[in-house]
Amino acid sequence: MTIHQTQQQPGANVAQAEGPRFDERRISGVFGPIAVGGALILALATFVVFAGFTPIIPTNEIVLGLLGGDGIIVVWLLVLIGIELLRLRAARRAARAGARLHKPRWSRPSRSSG
Repeated sequence: MTIHQTQQQPGANVAQAEGPRFDERRISGVFGPIAVGGALILALATFVVFAGFTPIIPTNEIVLGLLGGDGIIVVWLLVLIGIELLRLRAARRAARAGARLHKPRWSRPSRSSG
């Protein structure tokens, strides 16, 4: 074995053969805060322009642009919420602890009047 050769662990080629794996949990973890921040900024801009606090005159193009951007953000947020609901549904079907949706294996003792 030369200096340029390295010893590989068994199964090291398996990860390379699969290629980069897409982690679906990162979708909402990364894009969620971006969508919320974008929604807040765009909502503030819409309010400021419509209330007349800026020198921007709300012309037809400005109004359509702001409302179009608001609509895109709303659809983006709804998609992220849908992804989270699908993940929770899958966790429930697999009986995993997804937001405490799993059924407990034990039941509460019944209260009997004494």
